[in-house]
Amino acid sequence: MSGPELRRAALKAFGDGRARLGVSSDFVVFGSHAQGRPLAGDDGSEWVARGGGRLINTGSWVHEPSFVGRGASDSPYWPGRAVLLADDRPPELCGLLDSVSRRRSGGDDARA
Repeated sequence: MSGPELRRAALKAFGDGRARLGVSSDFVVFGSHAQGRPLAGDDGSEWVARGGGRLINTGSWVHEPSFVGRGASDSPYWPGRAVLLADDRPPELCGLLDSVSRRRSGGDDARA
């Protein structure tokens, strides 16, 4: 299964779950193994649930070397995402571990 197909399947599943539960919010926050944010070139409509509501994925909190690159900036699967919630603005995806390099996290280039 490709990365894009994995993303599409997870987003569809969470969107379908939202519809089945009857949730009618503007935003849906969830966490799954799929990428934590839309990337340049992604179809933004995939991040909108059936019937409306923007999907926000915190992603995984597990460091999986086979999915991540050298750091947060080059991997949509980098762990440590959270969502900042405030009454006066839309939810904001934050990377709490973005400053941690793959080398410091014990990735396979730790000897470099």
